[in-house]
Amino acid sequence: MQGFSIIYTRFDGRISRKEFLFGSFFIAIIGLFIFSAISIPSLSSLNPNNILTLNENVDTKLLNEMQQRQHWLSFSAYIFLLIPTSALFVQRLHDRNLSAHIYWVYIILSLILFIPKNIEIIDNFASFPNVIEVTIRLVTTGLAIYLGFTCSFLNGSKGNNTYGSDPLTK
Repeated sequence: MQGFSIIYTRFDGRISRKEFLFGSFFIAIIGLFIFSAISIPSLSSLNPNNILTLNENVDTKLLNEMQQRQHWLSFSAYIFLLIPTSALFVQRLHDRNLSAHIYWVYIILSLILFIPKNIEIIDNFASFPNVIEVTIRLVTTGLAIYLGFTCSFLNGSKGNNTYGSDPLTK
């Protein structure tokens, strides 16, 4: 297996499926801790009786502020984890002798879905997505399934390819 800095910071070369899966597991554990640290303080500061009954005593301005703060913290964590996650996916796609363009399309679509939630102030609890948002969500989901399956289950190309030498022969 390659060194820590090579797997999580480089966007060239190739990594094996085993390195990809171990790296993904490590990032998932870190992400779980980060997102838990973001979510738990926000949730614990709310009075559940007011939220569950939608009582008039609910301070909607406070809820909106907390929701926006949580979205921005989540977005920051997403960006923080984006670099090592992207490095893993790009190197694994290279191992399959594929360009990383499809991965970058997925990231751009994900950001398009994520950013508006952080910018707008939500005044009510029910917001209905429009046709464009639903379409982008469906495409993003399809790309996520394709990328996950391709990188996790399919073998890399044998021998040297356009992106470097076979990681299994090193």
